[in-house]
Amino acid sequence: MFSKKCEYGIRAAILIAGESLKGQRISLKYISEQIGSPNAFTAKILQTLTRAGLVDSQKGPTGGFEIPIEKLSQITLHDIVEALDGSQIYNGCGLGLAECSEDHPCPIHEHFKLVRADLKAMAHRANLLDLSTGLIKGFTYLKTACPKKIKFIKDKKVLNSITE
Repeated sequence: MFSKKCEYGIRAAILIAGESLKGQRISLKYISEQIGSPNAFTAKILQTLTRAGLVDSQKGPTGGFEIPIEKLSQITLHDIVEALDGSQIYNGCGLGLAECSEDHPCPIHEHFKLVRADLKAMAHRANLLDLSTGLIKGFTYLKTACPKKIKFIKDKKVLNSITE
């Protein structure tokens, strides 16, 4: 539903929020590694979030990214989505048609209208303080652990027995 840019931006903002709660400023490299995003792509996303005033950036050897703690409860998922993708996700067609409206609906228009409304409401409710708390407590995560497991399976016989 979200663009790749938006997915990575949300992950990055939640990660930065969690580290900010611990009093830590984090590097671009660390963010990229933790969210599973290419470094250059992450840099562009963070630049956009910084320009939007959602993330603070500091240059230099002790630099990095952070979000003031007092802003964490004020920055919503909607703010991040709006900064990176605009409002298209709340208005676009579920099938990606250029022309889809009440007068000219696609086959899933009525159903998707409800999904968009729920998504918009959730995005306005969910703030970075709430989203990062689960991360800090270990209840939520930002990238799948599966790729690490796959790295250990180098023997083709073992791999074949798992996939059969």
